[in-house]
Amino acid sequence: MTCTGIFELIEVNGLAETGHAHAGAVTSVAVACVACKRHFTATADGGLQAIPGGVAITCPGCQARQAISNARFDALRPAPGALDGSAVAAAVN
Repeated sequence: MTCTGIFELIEVNGLAETGHAHAGAVTSVAVACVACKRHFTATADGGLQAIPGGVAITCPGCQARQAISNARFDALRPAPGALDGSAVAAAVN
């Protein structure tokens, strides 16, 4: 788990950009809110908003919100042998 200050990132899912050194679009993040202790999965349908240079996560419980830079997600890489470019990576320090 990686603590961003407001959230503990448990698992990050996204699409890798082929041929780029950086992670592609983050599509969902399993999160624990430090303030209210709520566990949730942020997606584009709720709690995850793409912003220039990263994403913003909002807790559905207490409405805590934090922007997180794409640099935080650079460890996101396609799994060896992944056919569709999808990648799933547990958040680590």
